[in-house]
Amino acid sequence: MFSTTIDAYVAQLDHFRDVIGGSAESLQTVEDGARTLIATLAVTEAARRKSRVELSARYQALAA
Repeated sequence: MFSTTIDAYVAQLDHFRDVIGGSAESLQTVEDGARTLIATLAVTEAARRKSRVELSARYQALAA
């Protein structure tokens, strides 16, 4: 039996290319992307400071 697998990373990059090229709609909102970036940067900051980083105020800034 023939089985195909999809490389999720390649599929994500293909979709990103299509969104940039205008042939597909984004599956995520700009706010989702901003929240992901805030969380990613907070992880880096927490590791550097060796302490917890609160995200609530940073997320609230998105709503302003």
